[in-house]
Amino acid sequence: MTPPRHIEAGAYYLLTRNTTQRQFWLKPCAMVVQVFGYCLAYAAARHSIDVLAVCVMSSHFHAVIFDPTGQLPRFLHWLNQFVAKCLNVHWKRRENLFESRQTSVQRLGSREDVERFIAYCILNPVTAGVVPRSKMWPGLCSR
Repeated sequence: MTPPRHIEAGAYYLLTRNTTQRQFWLKPCAMVVQVFGYCLAYAAARHSIDVLAVCVMSSHFHAVIFDPTGQLPRFLHWLNQFVAKCLNVHWKRRENLFESRQTSVQRLGSREDVERFIAYCILNPVTAGVVPRSKMWPGLCSR
């Protein structure tokens, strides 16, 4: 069992989650964009999380969030569970969508860190060499 995370109300975080075996279960199609976008918006509203940036790549996602009330664990549980349920139905599969390791949660300490990781999220498709410009990425990406 992993030790509990230290979650602080009023903190900014970078979140990263990989799919199982880095398979392309989050590939940029209309259904993935719609499902992930809906689940993210619903989970954020339900748990009072502010989503500052998000980028869903084919095998992982990144998000920069602000957690004013310390609800990050509940937010992540809901988001991961319902994205997996919806996309498993869509892909007609029953296995784990996300890898067994928990979501990577990195606390961002300064305004510069927050700004740097917002840029990191938005530019992830470009950095990965998938598209020449971020706005060309057909998947879910805040710009």
